[in-house]
Amino acid sequence: MVYNLRVIPTLSEATRFIANQQIWVQVMLIKILQRVGSNYVLATTIFMSFLLASEAYAQERNGQDAAKALLVSSVQQWVSSQVGVSPELIEVLATDSRLIFKACDKNYVFDFAFRDRNTVSTRCESPEWRLNLRIEIKDKTAGYEFLQDFPSGKIISATDVRQVMIDNANLAVLELAEIIGRITTTSVQAGQIVREPQLEETIVRFRSTQVIDRSVIIDETMFASIEAPYKNIPMNQRIGLNDVIGAKAANDIEEGKILERDDILVPQTALFTKALIARGTLVSERFFELRTHYGDLPADAVHSKEGLGRATTIRQLAPEQVIRYSDIRPIADVNKGDIVKLTVNRGAITVTIDMLATEQGFLGDRVMLENIQSGALVDARITGPGSAERE
Repeated sequence: MVYNLRVIPTLSEATRFIANQQIWVQVMLIKILQRVGSNYVLATTIFMSFLLASEAYAQERNGQDAAKALLVSSVQQWVSSQVGVSPELIEVLATDSRLIFKACDKNYVFDFAFRDRNTVSTRCESPEWRLNLRIEIKDKTAGYEFLQDFPSGKIISATDVRQVMIDNANLAVLELAEIIGRITTTSVQAGQIVREPQLEETIVRFRSTQVIDRSVIIDETMFASIEAPYKNIPMNQRIGLNDVIGAKAANDIEEGKILERDDILVPQTALFTKALIARGTLVSERFFELRTHYGDLPADAVHSKEGLGRATTIRQLAPEQVIRYSDIRPIADVNKGDIVKLTVNRGAITVTIDMLATEQGFLGDRVMLENIQSGALVDARITGPGSAERE
């Protein structure tokens, strides 16, 4: 008698059912009994044959899968060490169903089979076998993708993106510093790669949170910071935080107003005359003082005593007038032909000698001085009017 068992699942189907659904065993036995009738011995023999064959096939496939996974990972690590790229960028082409993967009791021995380095030769010594596998190195680079959907106008922070490896494309990949703090120009989706056209620069604007009277000094409690796309901001609203804090209100400012450059007078320090200074006067501290000025100053205003140095006025200066570099003429501390007292320091010994200046110089300049007796030249640094030193 010939038994038609075509209704019985294939071996691969049997493997999956045995692994995942124990009920298949009962179903299988019922189907066999339906075909062979009451001959339980024959039914049991057929069932056990299929069961054993399925288990043997599953064990063989599991062993091959494990050997394949280990070999692929080992190839990736080895190629990575040879060509200097990340292992995840190396694809091992091991999908051919005809390939048989065996375990290796010793370490794999790898080598490139050809000069193009597209094929890796793998050799195992115990048991002895050899296998050539083609590889592909993916052309990828590090970039960033959005972690969730965002609408247009969202200011991106470090928690809104994550780094991923992406295929190189015509559009440039952005660094994290080029992403953080910028604003989306369009809606974006989670998993979408961050690209330059999706973002634009932002700028901080300042909005008054209360009424600010004219001449009041502004502090951080009087305004709030808001960000907006840079290209949409008028030029007179492009002011910095340091410009606002400590500035004086140039006029009455209502609550909720976006601060503009015309609304504030930025503080600056400069030298101002205390009294009338005649033309040709040697400028000294009795004629000027350092003040804080709110608002604009001439471009050549003198902002410190150090910047003034030794100078004489070239025109008459009125009281309360800012001193400008165009109002004064610097006086050299040493002129050519002057007798200069040179101090030479040699440890605990200090020697002072009169020298002849061969050139003009100002405080801190290095000039050549001539020994009056021998004519020898030495290099020295000017320390004040008619004085210099040399270490």
